[in-house]
Parts: sequence; C-alpha cells; structure tokens
Amino acid sequence: MCAADEARDNFASTVSRVAAGEERVIVSQDGKEVAAIISTDEFCFLERVIEKLEDEMDVEEAKKILAETNPEDYIPYERIKN
Repeated sequence: MCAADEARDNFASTVSRVAAGEERVIVSQDGKEVAAIISTDEFCFLERVIEKLEDEMDVEEAKKILAETNPEDYIPYERIKN
C-alpha cells in the first residue's frame, strides 16, 4: 500500500514499476484504500473477466425469469407485430 502523497511524489517510478509488471500499487488516503495502479494488460484482462461475469449473470437472471413465467402469459409475436 502506498499513501497518496507518496504515490504523487514517486509517480514516474511507480508507473514504471507497474508497467514492467513488477508490482501493483494500492493507493491510500487518510488510511483508506482509494485507488489502484495496475498495468494496462491487467486492466484489459479484468475488463474482459468482468464483462464475461456480467454476461453470465444476465443469462442466469433471464433463466430465472423464464422459470418463473407461466407460458400461458406469453403473447405470440404474430399477434403483436402489427
């Protein structure tokens, strides 16, 4: 963990270490963790993982809704298309 003022004072070297894959930095302010400095490779990876998890959550929610829905309540497309 790195205090915000320390991260600011050593920003260039911190970014260089992170970019080289040597470390990840958690930045704190007033003793509370407020940010993270990670490589762009890790950031892109995390975005892909989050997107996949969100898609999986959407599928599970859709399955749940379908399971709770009575097929008799469905309105055929042919009936509503016009």
